Amino acid sequence: MTQKNELVTQKIKANAPFFFSELCELAVWDTLDSTNSYLLRERSSHTRAIIALDQSHGRGRLGKTWYAKAGDQLCVSLGFFLNKMPEDLSALTLAIGIGLADFFESNYKLSNIKLKWPNDLYVNDAKL
Repeated sequence: MTQKNELVTQKIKANAPFFFSELCELAVWDTLDSTNSYLLRERSSHTRAIIALDQSHGRGRLGKTWYAKAGDQLCVSLGFFLNKMPEDLSALTLAIGIGLADFFESNYKLSNIKLKWPNDLYVNDAKL
């Protein structure tokens, strides 16, 4: 882990200590091809958050490519281990987006957060 990644990891853990100490493993990378592809390759029986400061071959919805230059975006994928697959996960990304909006509003005093389907957050027309 680079010094920059260690700093990012410390800041994230400080802002959500229960989540990352009790519920989720956290890994921060300088660059990955795709945070989602990483989770699919490196399967685990633990809930994990994978963050990349630079992503070269990200995957968006409907097969679209997702590019992110270092410093422009924080690319995050969450991987959950489920003993039994639910029948319908269609509302999960929307529920996570709503939860993140609530988190930012209450912890960072952001207001007027808008959610764009399925889980993109915007404040004053700027994507978080």
